[in-house]
Amino acid sequence: MPRARRIPRRLRVCAGDMTALIARHVHDGVIRAVVALDGRTDADRLRRALRLSLDAVPVAGCRLVEGRGRPHYRRLDDAALDAAPLLAVFVATGAEADAALARFALAPLDPHEGPLLRAALIRGERDLFCLRMHHLLGDGLGALDYLQTLSTLYAALERDPAHRPAPNVNGQRGLWPIVRRLSWRELRQGLRAPALPLRPGGWSLALAPGDDGPPLLVVRELPAGRLAQVRAYARAQQATVNDVLLAAWYRAIARLAPPPPGVELSVVIHVSLRRYLPGGRANAVANLSQMARTSIGAELGATLDETVARVRADMARVKAEPPALAMPLLTLAPPGLRRLLLRRGPQRPTPRPGSPAGQRRPGGGGAPLFNNIGRVDAAGLALGAPAVNAYLTACVPAPAMRGLQVVVTTCGERVNLAVVMRDIADDRQVLAALLDAFEAELAATAPR
Repeated sequence: MPRARRIPRRLRVCAGDMTALIARHVHDGVIRAVVALDGRTDADRLRRALRLSLDAVPVAGCRLVEGRGRPHYRRLDDAALDAAPLLAVFVATGAEADAALARFALAPLDPHEGPLLRAALIRGERDLFCLRMHHLLGDGLGALDYLQTLSTLYAALERDPAHRPAPNVNGQRGLWPIVRRLSWRELRQGLRAPALPLRPGGWSLALAPGDDGPPLLVVRELPAGRLAQVRAYARAQQATVNDVLLAAWYRAIARLAPPPPGVELSVVIHVSLRRYLPGGRANAVANLSQMARTSIGAELGATLDETVARVRADMARVKAEPPALAMPLLTLAPPGLRRLLLRRGPQRPTPRPGSPAGQRRPGGGGAPLFNNIGRVDAAGLALGAPAVNAYLTACVPAPAMRGLQVVVTTCGERVNLAVVMRDIADDRQVLAALLDAFEAELAATAPR
């Protein structure tokens, strides 16, 4: 392919990227997205669209460079990008297709080699497209932005095989467009907020001790019609669908781990900072999300209605708070301190004195994290055939960082729950029981 012009050879690592870089010892730093297509896509055209996407999204065609000074992205030359194995194609059906998807999706991705993404097309009864994207390039919503760019490129190549995209070199990936929209009062609050939303102790879902297993992908789809039922229930409660889902998550955890009296109940969630931008959208694929701590006090509530009311009140607090700015500022620390943070590896929890061998210990996240991506625009994910379903996953926890995080993705009327975890038999049973409890709580939204 002819060389794309106007793309700098060196690109800046933004504050959100630096946060993902610091967290690389907690997880593998790779976000997965899976799109189910109703029909067949053209593999050759898809491969060309993937290559052109590295020009349209310039950071995607880079590798991470670390050393003295601030980390940065170095653009790969066009020959290297043309030769990059961007698309793998597998032909498989049934259980073999599921296995092929899991093998590809859970494979690592080294950002120091670049490019920052890989994709696979699994051809079975239907085409499945899987994207493996490094967190440095963007968060979950950033992955959706990338997929929409890829879909646009595929459609453009269908109309004009010689199409060349304009590189998005002026897109703003950092936090400045958000910070400049904050008032002085919000800036002060953001600077005083904790760098990380630490949960209070005392309530957690126990995971099994022992050797860490290989990565495992678990996906479950809620029953047909459940979303419409939850939506109607949320309207009756003057709440959002997210409020109801989060309340059900609280109650599901409490079914497996009854909270001790007087202990604060808290779950960490992900929130997007794009709400501060015009139209609620970024103009580039970026990391623009943070974790936030929700809390419903020491009382769960006797019914789902009561828990929803507590969650609704606390989510109003979360939405009113400005973004936490301490961690982005920490990424601007002097190089020596920053290198120390980036090199610090994970440490296993120190056993409590006198704890018996084999005692179950809390997982790395305590109460499992909840990440609601929200509604996905299926029309924006078409790749020669319409998208009928899609879901995203979190990053795979590092071996020493046991814990669970569910990612909820809504595509049309389909709601998907995706978890990546360490494959340990006891933990698989805990997860299955947790998802069963979550479904049971949502079933309680049926009209009485």
